[in-house]
Amino acid sequence: MPLTADQVARLVHGELIGPGTVRLTAVAPLDSAGPGELAFVEAPRYLPDLARSRAGAVLLPPALRGAPDGPSTRIVVPDPRGVLRAVLE
Repeated sequence: MPLTADQVARLVHGELIGPGTVRLTAVAPLDSAGPGELAFVEAPRYLPDLARSRAGAVLLPPALRGAPDGPSTRIVVPDPRGVLRAVLE
């Protein structure tokens, strides 16, 4: 079932940064996600992948909230990997 980025942020009690109207229909790896997909990043070593990502939205920890490049729709959560499990359910 498609969800907007705003709906995902509310579901996971995350902070939404950017457009909340982005429709998300699937989850995909950061390096291959497209405009309608949700991805996650959890560590600074993945910043190059974040910069190149075409994901519709990305889950990321507070430490990476201000990364200069990457998707403009971001959902800030303490544990992106753990939160992704909740979204998949």
